[in-house]
Amino acid sequence: MPRELEGAEADIGSGSRLLAAARKSRPQAGKSFLQDVARILRALNLRHKLPQAGTKGRGFGYHTHWLETRSRWSKLRELGQSHLVRSSVLMPVFGYLLLLNENVHHYLIIQYDAGWPFNYLPTMWRVWMLFYGSFLLATGSILFAWRCPAEIKQYASPFSLVDAERPHLTAHSRTQQVADKLKALYSSMSTWESSIFVLPRLKPDLPNLGAGTSPDLQTSDQWGLGLIHIWTVNDIKCPRLRIITLFLFWAGLVLLAIPAGFTFLQVSLLLAKHVLARI
Repeated sequence: MPRELEGAEADIGSGSRLLAAARKSRPQAGKSFLQDVARILRALNLRHKLPQAGTKGRGFGYHTHWLETRSRWSKLRELGQSHLVRSSVLMPVFGYLLLLNENVHHYLIIQYDAGWPFNYLPTMWRVWMLFYGSFLLATGSILFAWRCPAEIKQYASPFSLVDAERPHLTAHSRTQQVADKLKALYSSMSTWESSIFVLPRLKPDLPNLGAGTSPDLQTSDQWGLGLIHIWTVNDIKCPRLRIITLFLFWAGLVLLAIPAGFTFLQVSLLLAKHVLARI
């Protein structure tokens, strides 16, 4: 087998199954066909999307890819602009409750927290969790507001951006702004960002963004496609910061959900006791 094909199978991991299927279905094609398959798989950057060979889908690369895809700015947008995250402004209130004197704490203690496991927790553990949960949500919200690109904040999808911006840009002959912004975004992409950007790159230095210069760039709406690329590149910017923001959001939500869940359970049990006592 050619060394190029061996390297593709080792790098792409589960893509080797596709190569094996190609050998069985096209044995008469010879080495050239298999080399073409290897080149296509490499061009699609499948080694960044599929688990490496021997990891059985649970390696470090798999988990990193899982986190990266779920922390895109367009997905964080739903949390970052939600009313729940905005309610994190209540964090100082919970802090003031924790700093009050012991006499006030006495009135804030729930009488049904005497048994296990509550006897091992601080008397105001609910307020502690609410405080730190809202703190983490506020921190994630600050990071989101600081680094999330304006295109993602304003538009939920690339098609919304195209529908809103393209008519104005083309009507006022400002399409060069699309080319300039796209060129700047392409040049500022990190190695990680380039590996997860799978669309065929346009050519901002050429007229009409290079539309029609290659089979991958066949389009009748080059400026709309340029805006789609702008939105997509912005969506994958700052992958490490996005993952940190995702962790902050989810950690904050978990800390808020724990006291809410325990309170719901205790209220339900108390109601059940009262109902059963009357039967």
